[in-house]
Amino acid sequence: MVEDTIIYNEPNINSKVIRSLNITEIVLIESNVMVTNAEGTKEKWLFIKTLGGKKGWIQRNTIAKPTDFKQVKKFGDYYIEGWSGDYDFAYRFYRNGTYKMKVFDDIKEKTIYKIGRLYRCKNIVATEGGALFYFDEEGNLFTDVLFIDDKTGEPFRAITNKSEFPKWAQSDKAPVLETYYILTGDNVNVRSEASTNSAVLLKLKKGARVKLLERSDVTFTIGDRTGNWVYIDTGVKDKKGNTIKGWVVDIYLKEE
Repeated sequence: MVEDTIIYNEPNINSKVIRSLNITEIVLIESNVMVTNAEGTKEKWLFIKTLGGKKGWIQRNTIAKPTDFKQVKKFGDYYIEGWSGDYDFAYRFYRNGTYKMKVFDDIKEKTIYKIGRLYRCKNIVATEGGALFYFDEEGNLFTDVLFIDDKTGEPFRAITNKSEFPKWAQSDKAPVLETYYILTGDNVNVRSEASTNSAVLLKLKKGARVKLLERSDVTFTIGDRTGNWVYIDTGVKDKKGNTIKGWVVDIYLKEE
């Protein structure tokens, strides 16, 4: 769920209320129907089943499917820790929309580190592992009964002051994840540095496939379009057999 909502007995807000659903609660969709409301506007209703077995109707605009979540390209520096079930976990969120997770598995008795991308739908932020976090309009982690630490009974800690981050999470260097892009511009200059004053290493043709290695905070405007300089692996070999890597502006790239 992307907002608090109600399960109704029929696809009508005037029908019997079965129960309420909380933000981030997961449900199974069994069917759907289009209904004309009192204002004469058509809206979609979903017949759902909760994990507890309750069934009923909810409005489509209150729920998010996996396809509704889009990859986060810009985020903030957050450190979140807590205890859930058998796991003591911590997340480090980075400004480029990636995260690093540290979790201690009590059963295996060892600490595990994982990295991934963040995805967002409205105020719900999800990790690739399926963890869900709700942020308010100001970007602060919302802490209510959904985010109570199983071990302490206190809300999960959400820290933005990097001086308070643990040592493993203090670095600003975000995880490097393999992301491939297709070049949308033609004869695009690949440069030695994130600047148009730097040397051109080669020109790439439209349709070339490149791997993103790093995204900088340095922007560049061409006409009415502004993008960030990104460091890429072109896949092209130089005379010594080394892969040419360099900088381009991401307005010429489309994610594969």
